[in-house]
Amino acid sequence: MGLDFSDMGKSYYVEGYGCPSNAYDMRIAESMLESRGFYRVESPEKADFVFVNTCAVKKRTQDRVLSRLQELRRLAKPVVVGGCLPVIDLEAVQGAMPDYLAVIGPNSLGRLEEALNSPHPGLCLNLLETEHVVKVGKATVETRGVVGIVPIAEGCLGNCTFCCTRFARGRLFSYPTEAIVGEVEKGVKLGLREFWLVGQDTGAYGLDCGKNLPLLLSKVCDIDGRFMVRVGMMNPEHCIPIVEELATVLQNPKMFKFLHLPLQSGNDTVLKAMGRRYRVDEFSSAVETLRDSVKDLTLWTDMICGFPSEDEAAFDDSLKVICEVRPDTVNVSKFSPRPGTAAAGMKMLRSQVVKNRSRKMAHLWSRIALERNQSLVGWHGQVLIDEQGKDGSWIGRSPSYKPVALREENLSLGQWVEAEVKSAEYTHLLGELVRPR
Repeated sequence: MGLDFSDMGKSYYVEGYGCPSNAYDMRIAESMLESRGFYRVESPEKADFVFVNTCAVKKRTQDRVLSRLQELRRLAKPVVVGGCLPVIDLEAVQGAMPDYLAVIGPNSLGRLEEALNSPHPGLCLNLLETEHVVKVGKATVETRGVVGIVPIAEGCLGNCTFCCTRFARGRLFSYPTEAIVGEVEKGVKLGLREFWLVGQDTGAYGLDCGKNLPLLLSKVCDIDGRFMVRVGMMNPEHCIPIVEELATVLQNPKMFKFLHLPLQSGNDTVLKAMGRRYRVDEFSSAVETLRDSVKDLTLWTDMICGFPSEDEAAFDDSLKVICEVRPDTVNVSKFSPRPGTAAAGMKMLRSQVVKNRSRKMAHLWSRIALERNQSLVGWHGQVLIDEQGKDGSWIGRSPSYKPVALREENLSLGQWVEAEVKSAEYTHLLGELVRPR
């Protein structure tokens, strides 16, 4: 028997997981609620209802979300479950919270009010739309801090055998250039100083409508005002054809000298089994082109350890590529089968093997990351304060998007300061303000 939601009030609590696109979806939900008189509270215990925006990209993340849903269920409050998980594994959501108010997928946020005004209190509503909608500009809740998330597209053109996100986000749907530019312009006027242009594969932007990413970035950089732009993750497959144009636009002073290119494996046979449509040498060549043109480029990549067809030689190939390419950050993931994917039907490697490979790769990249950061000791220049750190410190971003920790009292978000790097950790730089003599 479902809960009685007929006396539901106007306070809500929101909790989100996953990527920046998910974070923007959560802001859309908040905007919709607050425009209708709802107000946010800071704990689920104080709320009349709860909205949880979920992620299912990794099994570990999904398990964490499901555990949280079980905890929230004990509060006996109406819960709306949004995000990718209901689309990818509705049965898992129903198992963790069989009496939810509604499940809402990434394309059905517009039906949130319908769920809250259901004429049948206690009835579980499955509101999982598949048709894309233009989301950019739909979030009107004031952004906290100085960082604005701006989605440029949803979905992808890939067919990766390990990925379930594409089931929830669908095929590529690029948003209109003028809407994206307008969203950044609006953010600049509101005082935002850093913009993340996000999507499941930003490099594919415009391939469904005759446009491309470098042209979009150029138009964003033409906007008046002082701000910085970080372009989000892109599949090497779609970076490679535009790499020279991309290298040119990354030289614009408003662009962070930063790219996130997930390689996933350093072995061509494994890449093919993963459904990745590029070769390792093509990835390496693209990185070389970018670094030749873009001084002090910061490179992030992703690697999966223990994919079912990865033998010891293939894993060694991955380690070799990391040594050669020397990324600044490697997001190391242990392979986990995801619902509905082709890789889920493959024979898994022993868990201890996967764990050992993951540990070995993480140790390698942390050493390389430390070496790269140590090479920046003595650098000085302008950094943008975009985050408050621990113990009263502030985090500034260099033009290469390197985090520079500053132990200073009289700083504020959105401020540009002159800093000098004094020491380095593998995750960040430590600096001091350069004071006038």
